[in-house]
Amino acid sequence: MDAELIDRLKQLFNYDTDTGLFKRKVSRGNAKEGTVVGRPDTKGYLRVCVDGKDYRLHRLAWLMTYGDWPEDQIDHINGDKTDNRISNLRECNCSENCLNQHGARKNNKLGLQGVHQIGKSRFRATFRSKHIGVFRDMQEAHKAYMEAKIASYVN
Repeated sequence: MDAELIDRLKQLFNYDTDTGLFKRKVSRGNAKEGTVVGRPDTKGYLRVCVDGKDYRLHRLAWLMTYGDWPEDQIDHINGDKTDNRISNLRECNCSENCLNQHGARKNNKLGLQGVHQIGKSRFRATFRSKHIGVFRDMQEAHKAYMEAKIASYVN
């Protein structure tokens, strides 16, 4: 199955490992030969439809480069979900992928990762659901979170 898909992908696209771009080898409908493929999905990843099936381009980049599907997740090292250079992609588990989150979640009212307000002027820092501390300054709480995050990379 993988070999057949790889062959099909090589018929349809050129993948440049240095730029991360997929370009059409053949014209199809309004899409002309040489045009860059990929449309963003709701999460910001680039997707393409191949023979009626939708794929995320970073997973296809991995497949075309290494010859098989990743066993788990693919992380964009620099946090840019559209940067599919093979040097920017790494295989990882869910926990490792979450560590590379580059910004606060959309529902985070403070805009700082790992920091939640408690009361009017206190801020709690947590990392991986573990309590780090309570601080009077939200920047200090965020600093403590980042130190815990960095320490987890080292250990």
